[in-house]
Amino acid sequence: MKRLLLAATALASLGAAHAQTVSISGPAQVPYGIAAWMRPYGTLQISPEIIAQLADPFPGSSFDANKWTAGGGTAPTVSSGQVVLSLGTSNSLTSTLVSVPTFAPTYGFTVFGAVVGLESAQLTNPLAYRTWGLEQVNSFAYATPVTNGPAFEVDSTGALNAVFWAVGTRYVVASTNPSLITAQGSLPSGVSSTTSTLTWKGGPHTYLVMWRADEIFWFVDNLQVPVATLLNAHINTASITASFTNATTTSGTVLATTFTVNETGVSDTANPITQISDGTYAFRKAKVDTYGNLPVGPYPLSATPVTGNATGSTGSVVGTLAAASSKTTYICGFDVSAIGGTAAVGPITVAGLTGSSMVYQLSSLAAGVTFSHTFTPCIPASAVNTAITVTTTADGTATAVDVNSWGFQQ
Repeated sequence: MKRLLLAATALASLGAAHAQTVSISGPAQVPYGIAAWMRPYGTLQISPEIIAQLADPFPGSSFDANKWTAGGGTAPTVSSGQVVLSLGTSNSLTSTLVSVPTFAPTYGFTVFGAVVGLESAQLTNPLAYRTWGLEQVNSFAYATPVTNGPAFEVDSTGALNAVFWAVGTRYVVASTNPSLITAQGSLPSGVSSTTSTLTWKGGPHTYLVMWRADEIFWFVDNLQVPVATLLNAHINTASITASFTNATTTSGTVLATTFTVNETGVSDTANPITQISDGTYAFRKAKVDTYGNLPVGPYPLSATPVTGNATGSTGSVVGTLAAASSKTTYICGFDVSAIGGTAAVGPITVAGLTGSSMVYQLSSLAAGVTFSHTFTPCIPASAVNTAITVTTTADGTATAVDVNSWGFQQ
């Protein structure tokens, strides 16, 4: 009970009666307006546990491709639980690590956390720009590291800052250099902030950002007292990623910097509704269609069904599931039928698959023969924008050969 502060304020009404309100808060949270919330119908809001959407302690020596895209001219490395995005002293170096899943604002908070390691002493003008947080990165470069989102950064002057970006414009809400903090009058219209002067954090420390459409909190090493807050931010994006970026200037003397990540995660406080999700990748959730139905069938919700059919006689016949730009083609099944003669229409080769081709044998009969095969689960092509083909062997005695294949693109 010592950590709770009951602040009672008597409110005079126009009549003789008086109403009384009570706020439940922590002593350190009062200046930031952090208090328990009473619903309009008189019950106290008790939040559920935060639901993890993305969590990675970075085990092993490679990134999980389902979680991360590593990029830049000097791609980050990972080994034994630590990611390294440190760059050397050359100009125009870049290193990025961006989450594959994206996160949209909800009526609760999206919470980003990471254990980030910096050099033990603050550098002066390293001319390297490091960022980590919930970021939308449209065109990454030293001069344009972030487009939208709340984050932490070490800027080119060496200052550690809590920042938010809105449509490509950067606003500083806390810094080791107070002169960098954006004045209230220079914030976007309607936006207000609570700022502070940061102290340099050498070595690994925990950085957290809590983002809601109308409010943002930044924390360092605790979730009790924010180092900065922002009201009415209204960051203009429907989706955002967990990102870590590093870039050096295009000209000038660059200092060697340290930038490591020991673990990271993204959580959501707005999940009171039970959801069906993948046990390993929680950001993969089952979706319902516009009628409220949960699709249970051969194709994913966003897939486009395709077929590849062809007819012939004595020559080889090829059924093609076409390629599609920026999409992967999947084959879910095929059948081959032949009539006339007794020569073989096999081998039948299914090519363009991930891994290697599949081969099946089939002989023709004068009365006709049919071979059918389905794949469960459906098999993807070897790469994006790659066709899958089903090809028979030429049968000089056949009067008709048909190939039918089916699948989807996603």
